[in-house]
Amino acid sequence: MARERQVALSHKVTVDDVWAALAEIPDPEIPVISLVELGVVKEVEVEDGRVRIDFTPTFMGCPALEPMQRAMEEKVAALGGEPEVRVVLDDSWSTDRITPAGRE
Repeated sequence: MARERQVALSHKVTVDDVWAALAEIPDPEIPVISLVELGVVKEVEVEDGRVRIDFTPTFMGCPALEPMQRAMEEKVAALGGEPEVRVVLDDSWSTDRITPAGRE
């Protein structure tokens, strides 16, 4: 296990790593679609091991807001990054944000 931790620490977290990890998180209400496919993840930035994720929930007052934030934080931490998950409410979510894979 110590070796696995060393490998994780020596690997620099990339934006692609984070997007791939987030794509594994199922939407809590519709588990056949990931948060990425649903289009709620707006932006990912990585700088010096700090990972900022901006996301917009499907609606204000979404009861799954905290579980989604927690799941994203856990994925980033598992990659060896320091997560900062921010809820962005300045631009409302719409079904237009669902990816083609999510529509399938």
